[in-house]
Amino acid sequence: MLLGILVLLSTSCNFPEQKIFASADTVRAWIDAPLDGSQIPFGDYEIVYHGTAPDGVSQTELIINGKMMEVLDHTGESSLIHTMSFTWQPADPGNYLIQTRSMGNSGEWSEYAQVEVTVGEPPPATRQVTPSPTPTMTPSPTRCVPMAILNVDSNCRSGPGLDYESQITLSANQEIPIEGQNRNSNWWLIHPPDLSESCWVSASTVETTCLGDGVAQIDFPPMISEPSAASTVVSLETCDVQLVRIDVDVISQAPISFVEIHFRVSGLDWMESNMEYVGENTFSIQMESFPEIFTAITKDSSPLSYYILAVDTDGLSTTTNTYQNVTIFKSKCH
Repeated sequence: MLLGILVLLSTSCNFPEQKIFASADTVRAWIDAPLDGSQIPFGDYEIVYHGTAPDGVSQTELIINGKMMEVLDHTGESSLIHTMSFTWQPADPGNYLIQTRSMGNSGEWSEYAQVEVTVGEPPPATRQVTPSPTPTMTPSPTRCVPMAILNVDSNCRSGPGLDYESQITLSANQEIPIEGQNRNSNWWLIHPPDLSESCWVSASTVETTCLGDGVAQIDFPPMISEPSAASTVVSLETCDVQLVRIDVDVISQAPISFVEIHFRVSGLDWMESNMEYVGENTFSIQMESFPEIFTAITKDSSPLSYYILAVDTDGLSTTTNTYQNVTIFKSKCH
């Protein structure tokens, strides 16, 4: 039945000379307009292209001279054959390579269908003039789009590391365009079609194609964990202050330049101090070094307000929310 439909369509559409359908059980793509080798006038032009798959088409792409022009999601559409149109506005006259491909619901991609066309000179503005010789235009270099092909089911995370939250789980064999890489090139930034934002996958879970020199490095600021702090601070009868320690973990692509804690109690201005690196990405401070925060308390107790600032050697920084998970209790001194 499907083969009959495809044969009927092939008699009514203006296909390129090559045979479009080798069989009815494969994913296919083709371009109906313009024709391969044709010359079209300079100006707006309606590109018409198609995609088909035995299990339905889930996605189509249109690429001109290596630049992705549009990616269409057909998820939930019942038609086996999809016809798309795109209003193209060439920037300049010259030679152009137009490509398209389709992906079936099974995740299988078709081969690229492509045509080469020449865009002519713009028409005279007001009056007939003797045309100048048409210069020979050198075709713009074409390049394939960098892609990540998942080897296994993989988590796509909010940042380049296992400490970042998973945004979506991607199935093996998906092929997704690469938008960037981290400093060490061991995480790739991609944009899955089912997610509104881009996310990161580990390089150990994917194969890549067409990387070349076109993948940008994405600098990522440090990530600061939830602080771990004592729940109370007690002033002893001798007016000495018990040890209060605050710890945080800081994960960063670049080396950490410094980590600061900014703190105050009610009635005091904000103060700050460097936190000490104690190993395994952990920074710490003992608040007994600042007795002025205790002497400023006029009531029996007061919350300690504080936040953490981390800065790496690239100048990228992260500031946490303000915390009040430490309470200072003050007892009478004799």
